[in-house]
Amino acid sequence: MGMTMGPAVDPAHAVLTVSGAEFDPRTILAAGSLKPDYVWLQGETKPWGRPNKLSGLAVTAYSGDVFELTSSIEHFISAHEEVLKGIRLQRANLWLTVNIRLDLHAGAASIFRLSRQLIACLSRFDIELSFNASSQRLVQRSYGLACDEDEPGPFERLETYVKEETGTDSVSGYLSNMRAHASLGDDLLINTWGGLLESLGWRIRRWSAPVQSIGLGLKAWSERLQCEIPLVFAPFAYLPGDDSDRLVEETKDALSEQYPDGVLLGFETLMFKEVDGSCYTFGGLLFFRDQWRPFALSSAATSFDALLAQRESGFSFQKIQRGHEDEGGVLATGFNLMLQGGDPEQPWKVVYLHQGEWQIPMLVC
Repeated sequence: MGMTMGPAVDPAHAVLTVSGAEFDPRTILAAGSLKPDYVWLQGETKPWGRPNKLSGLAVTAYSGDVFELTSSIEHFISAHEEVLKGIRLQRANLWLTVNIRLDLHAGAASIFRLSRQLIACLSRFDIELSFNASSQRLVQRSYGLACDEDEPGPFERLETYVKEETGTDSVSGYLSNMRAHASLGDDLLINTWGGLLESLGWRIRRWSAPVQSIGLGLKAWSERLQCEIPLVFAPFAYLPGDDSDRLVEETKDALSEQYPDGVLLGFETLMFKEVDGSCYTFGGLLFFRDQWRPFALSSAATSFDALLAQRESGFSFQKIQRGHEDEGGVLATGFNLMLQGGDPEQPWKVVYLHQGEWQIPMLVC
């Protein structure tokens, strides 16, 4: 998942998804012991207009630090044993998706030890297990930025191991391809951003940046400035206001130096916050007149000039102004699902992971 990287103890999220042609999630809701984050019914046409072929639900099994992950999942399964038995009687498929951010420092690998008790619990209810993991250092390398030099060694040992086991010369490329929610291929990330901006009315074109540029992307025409503005898309997530995220700070410094007249920085994950019943989607960061500021994506964000007007109006995510709503978080949800490989022929399985005041739509199939 595209979650922000924590400073010390990285967040872990575990989502249990249930789906099946004979499964009726309403029976689970009636029991009352399980509180799903998201439910979909066979034949319904939400949220993207195509009928669901199956019924299902998704529920957060755990959200917290990585060191309590295994024991907490064991407790979740034990606490809902009777419900899981009923689900199995309905011939439903179950899978548990765990998303973790790691820095791969010494000792971190120990959190991946799966206890025999947990394996037995998962096997008992025929629950498939999937891990998605990423690290700041791997993203730094894949993005061409200098890696942190504190505690060097664990990455190098991992690098040697992967080379020996896989025969690959590009370790960061190999591991990046294994990640479900970060370091996505340039084409997928750029095409998804391009499709979103064009749907809002932007005039954009593909752009082949110089070799030494940080990031590739698009360019958008500005009537106000009478020039094209570079749009750069970073293959990692960012939580607005996280000044401790060194990867983002280094990226901002490099981009502002390279494009002093202005540049837009987008990320691989969109998220929204609710204020007075309306959703406001964080679209990324905009550098203009020597300052970086976040911007909101909505139907009103029809061009780069519209973002400049939003900025000059005094809008911020701490000082919300009407007119910049993304009702229901549909732009954020649609973008994330497309980037995460959502198949329009399959029922959508979406959960909204909470990171402080922000909600992150996530595909969990």
